[in-house]
Amino acid sequence: YVATGDGYGYEVSDGFWGGTYSAGVLMSPDAGLTWQQSGLSYSQTNSEIIQRIVVKPDEPEVLLASTRNGLFRSSNSGQSWTMVRPGHHFDIEFHTARPDTVFATSESQLIASYNGGATWTVLQSNLCSGRLSLALTPANQNRIYLLCEDETLYRSDNLGVSVQTMTDPTAANLYGFYDAVLAVSPTNANVVICGGADIARSVDGGTTWTAIGSNVHPDQHYIEYQNGSGQILYSCNDGGIYRSANGGGVWTDISNGLSIKQYYALAMSASDPTVIYAG
Repeated sequence: YVATGDGYGYEVSDGFWGGTYSAGVLMSPDAGLTWQQSGLSYSQTNSEIIQRIVVKPDEPEVLLASTRNGLFRSSNSGQSWTMVRPGHHFDIEFHTARPDTVFATSESQLIASYNGGATWTVLQSNLCSGRLSLALTPANQNRIYLLCEDETLYRSDNLGVSVQTMTDPTAANLYGFYDAVLAVSPTNANVVICGGADIARSVDGGTTWTAIGSNVHPDQHYIEYQNGSGQILYSCNDGGIYRSANGGGVWTDISNGLSIKQYYALAMSASDPTVIYAG
């Protein structure tokens, strides 16, 4: 399943800065060789944005998609979808041990479902305004991290019943709504990675932060640890995909061969028409 469009582009007076609106969720029945539309489909005139799509670990026919106009659920592998909660929603994460338990964020709220996303309960309100990211870890099944686009960081050690404010990860240089991503080590619940324009790491549960990844391209849009590894992680950013094999100390650009560049501007030489610059 692929949620199309630029989920974190900006709308400004002259249009949608950053990319295209969503065409909906696409499905591939053959591991990506061919694609077809799902029951959640949009045209560009709908001006829709999909922020996240997840698949239920023990029931792959159940999907959840967060959009700016509602949280949607499918129980038939994407053929049809039902809005289970109105409003702008951002992140979604299933509990690492209990697949019927799933957490999501809306503007200022942490919400939870205990029946696979069918119904939802508000756990925390008034956390912040705008984008709210979350991360869980099998290393501590009661812990949740929450990151606001204004750099406020929260931590819960009781699955959202209460939260405490931690130190802002200012070393990550968050760029507001555009990039505010979190990842937690699956082997150590105190090791947290925050991605903004840059990358920062905490090894004490969000109390202190250190800048890492000085050679990584700016604007991180997704950071993920390899399953079961506390050392191997990947960052998807405006420059492609980077990989670290030592917990974020050293990074390698592994984007070679991927035709995924998004050009913002192009110019031709006035003296030599065969010369073109694009960025």
